[in-house]
Amino acid sequence: MKYEFSKTCSFERDISDTSMEHDAVSTRLYPKKLIAYIRGDYKNQWWTSYFGVHEKLRTAQTDREGDALLDYLTNERFPDLDTLIAFCESNGKDFQGVWLYVECDLCNYAVRIIPMKNNYNLYLYQYIK
Repeated sequence: MKYEFSKTCSFERDISDTSMEHDAVSTRLYPKKLIAYIRGDYKNQWWTSYFGVHEKLRTAQTDREGDALLDYLTNERFPDLDTLIAFCESNGKDFQGVWLYVECDLCNYAVRIIPMKNNYNLYLYQYIK
């Protein structure tokens, strides 16, 4: 699948409409349409962790769509940290990294990439449409 990323978020309302939820780490405000987020770091290979937020929104189809995007990001687009850092440097990186947004069939995604060694380098947020 070909992904079209944007630096402009077209689903800002989905991100800003929040409710109190529990995840594996804490109780906090999360967007109501946030299914889950994945956090990844690169140390000779990609290591990722899944954090479910609104599990009732999760389906096998949303899992497949999210897995395909994560696979693209970590194997094709940013196969290593040097590629990720080079992308950030060419896209006006700062300490907070670069945000990208993509709309797929079932979900919208926000991707944060952070060009720092020994840190989390990728966050993938999955929002139901």
